[in-house]
Amino acid sequence: MELTLPHRSIWMCRKSTLAHIVFFIALILIISPWIVERRFLFNEIIAVTGISILAYKRFRIGNDVTSAYILALLAWCGVHVLTSLFRMDSIYYYLRNMVIVYSIFTYFIGYYLFKYLDGFLKKFGQWLGMYITVLLLFPLSNFLFERFGMATLFPALFRYLRNRLMLPVLIVMNIIYSVTYDSATIILLTACYLLLWISPGYRFFKQVIMLMMVAFAIFFIAVQPNLALISNRFSPY
Repeated sequence: MELTLPHRSIWMCRKSTLAHIVFFIALILIISPWIVERRFLFNEIIAVTGISILAYKRFRIGNDVTSAYILALLAWCGVHVLTSLFRMDSIYYYLRNMVIVYSIFTYFIGYYLFKYLDGFLKKFGQWLGMYITVLLLFPLSNFLFERFGMATLFPALFRYLRNRLMLPVLIVMNIIYSVTYDSATIILLTACYLLLWISPGYRFFKQVIMLMMVAFAIFFIAVQPNLALISNRFSPY
């Protein structure tokens, strides 16, 4: 039965509220994963939410290239899930590494709920900006400001900034972040932003990234024999 206009408005409001709740859970997970990920299983909650949304949409996805890549990745992970059953040394590590597979379903949260993100940022963006600014300049604890994940929230502070200032500002913020929280990961992200800033076009950016990927593949192949020693001399310390 088709919904009338008042009922449709109520339903849209409920969907918006649910989307904002999901975004808030994701925000808390990014800010302090050490607490909510292990004690409250926020990562699993978000993954189940992604699967539930996909089921609600009757497992229909878009025809875009990214969604096709996600399906291919899930299919390949499914192969590893099945074959690893016969190769695993410990059911604990098997299940622990399963997070790599089911976390992929969080993609569908972004795919279907992205249209509600701007409304969420209008409500909480100012508070988030104050939180990031204070703890970025005056670091307190990794439990209040995760040492590399918080960088994913920086661009949200400049969602209305559409000029050449955005990338330089992000670069400066990430440099401060890498120093105040001793994060080598952020240095790599900063280098990526710097490459975007100096790239004359997408073609140049793509070529540089491809060369870096090839160089990393060659390096990984070269050190593979040394990495194999881990299986013979493994120590949790």
